[in-house]
Amino acid sequence: MSTQDGEAVDGVKSSALSGEAPEWDSRPMDQPFPALRGRRLLLERFVPGDAETVRLLAGDPGVAAMTQHIPHPYPAGAAEVWIAAHARQFEAGLNVVFAIRLAGSLVGCVNLQLGPEEGELGYWIGKPFWGQGYATEAVRLVVGYAFGELGLARVTGRHLVANPASGRVMEKAGLAWQGLQPGAAVKDGHAIDLVLWGASAVSASGTPSA
Repeated sequence: MSTQDGEAVDGVKSSALSGEAPEWDSRPMDQPFPALRGRRLLLERFVPGDAETVRLLAGDPGVAAMTQHIPHPYPAGAAEVWIAAHARQFEAGLNVVFAIRLAGSLVGCVNLQLGPEEGELGYWIGKPFWGQGYATEAVRLVVGYAFGELGLARVTGRHLVANPASGRVMEKAGLAWQGLQPGAAVKDGHAIDLVLWGASAVSASGTPSA
């Protein structure tokens, strides 16, 4: 799948389904949930009223096809469970899940699953909003947050081989190609290959390095 400027969906860690905590070691958060502002976008916490829009956007078959975890059809009630899990995941230092908003409207999701010194990106953008650079803007904001406020040493992201547009998003956000991971994930009962991207902490020049 391709779009006008490489914007599509998904780091494979993103999910709009599971309320389960990630499998990372954690460090409890000692700060309030952040709000990140970009040129066009606001990244902030999800609220219960977002559930129906999540179901509509993430339930699109085109979004599900380019992510590892989002199913199609999208189960009734799954969005409510997912949103309800965000606060405890943040407080435990496991996962920071941002709603991506444009002029108040929800357009997608970006999250950062946290380990002791690193985080892994995930994201999806609703199909009506593809091709407008929203994924790149959102991922850049979260990478800045990871290296700045959280002081992480490394940020990574992975995408399905079938979704090269997601790789272009990561490249624009300052991550570098790290290699192919054959059979690294399972989707619909089948092993799938992933592409790994990464960046280390901001260098003295202010540019993330691979």
